[in-house]
Amino acid sequence: MRSPKLYLLLLLNLMGSVSFLHAQQLEYKAEAGLSLLRSSQRNLPFWMQANTNGAIGSESNFLIHGGLEGQYVLSNGWRLSGKASLFYRDEVPTELQRDEFFGQLDTPWLSLVVGAKRNRDRFEGLSTVQDNFLIAGNARAIPGVLVEAPRALKIFKGVALDYGLGHFWLNDDRFVEDARLHYKRLAAIINISPRSTVRAGIQHYAQWGGNSPERGEQPTGFSDFIDVFFARRGGDAAADTDQANALGNHIGIYELEVNHRTAYGNFRFYHHHPFEDGSGTRLKNLPDGIWGFYFDPNTTAYTSFFKGMVLEYFQTTDQSGEFGDSGRDNYFRSGVYRSGWTYDGNILGLPFISMDATGLEIGNNRVRGLHLGLSAGRNAWLVKTKLTAWENFGSFRVDNRLDPPQQILNTFVSFQYDFGTYGILELQTAADWGHGFRDTYGVNLGYRISIQ
Repeated sequence: MRSPKLYLLLLLNLMGSVSFLHAQQLEYKAEAGLSLLRSSQRNLPFWMQANTNGAIGSESNFLIHGGLEGQYVLSNGWRLSGKASLFYRDEVPTELQRDEFFGQLDTPWLSLVVGAKRNRDRFEGLSTVQDNFLIAGNARAIPGVLVEAPRALKIFKGVALDYGLGHFWLNDDRFVEDARLHYKRLAAIINISPRSTVRAGIQHYAQWGGNSPERGEQPTGFSDFIDVFFARRGGDAAADTDQANALGNHIGIYELEVNHRTAYGNFRFYHHHPFEDGSGTRLKNLPDGIWGFYFDPNTTAYTSFFKGMVLEYFQTTDQSGEFGDSGRDNYFRSGVYRSGWTYDGNILGLPFISMDATGLEIGNNRVRGLHLGLSAGRNAWLVKTKLTAWENFGSFRVDNRLDPPQQILNTFVSFQYDFGTYGILELQTAADWGHGFRDTYGVNLGYRISIQ
């Protein structure tokens, strides 16, 4: 893992570069903030630390964060941009870490990102997964290289394509050291009416390579990458390894989204269907995944107190059934890549899936629930609230079943006041109730300021 000192040096270097480019009319923004957190129990309430991009640990008492970002517009629609940010908090294994650290080149037909950049959150923090069932904003951004479409590229009338191809490095402290992460996506966007579009696509991730303490160096040659790219079988079919099915640890989602625009706002219906093997790709694990609705009101033409609403149903209980060769998909777990679908020990995807008592492997991965997110505001005020009622069934492992399931209620309310050039003051309150643990109440008082 890279040391915090190296990230500080890189940040100072970027700040120097920004100062140089500012003479060439660079747009920039610097931001800093402080949060103080308190809880009635040792752990913070769920929504006070989940989906914070790894910034807040489950037992953190404070957070200090800061960063610098900028962009420089070139000719012919080309643009250079970048960001460097850090956070420091207590009660986590590494208290000072980089948050985002990337450079980006955008052209009319291609976008290139080098470094660690968060996924875009289209739901303004109201969703359980921030627009992606597998990358939910629950962990820090993973460093790598990503080539993608800057916007959907028109192929012919009424049809456009979105694409992305990436290679990332899992450089955290994990069971298989120096593992790699392959990523690709392809989606079609079809205009079915002047106001309605349908998006249908697939996203695919694969952990591969690295050095396992049990199985040694994993394959990393070019032919192995081709096998990973096409999820082809590798190794000995009789071996008890991930290679017996396909080289590497594969995970993905089918995505389906319907958007309808009206004078009053945009309506979005979406479904992310997870798969980790052939049974999932054949939809044998329906209705697992997330099913959601999002309403984004038209605040340009109308003065609206209401700012947005998300309603979601999530489920991971089917997993292609409990029995048979194709059953027990065991989401986010892996045989060779034992740290599973995590980064820095945090779940990368749906945050209700959790680690076991050791903190080294995925534990509970059979959950289902309902989630509501709302935002409203007037002038300088903004209020956000989240309410999640869900059940935890443990897993299919005999020693980890929860029968009856654990029933949990997570609540969260945030009040923000924008002082303009003097910053933003935010007060968060949250509470958790459920079987098997003591009721938890928490508060977070934060302030952040930006200069641009």
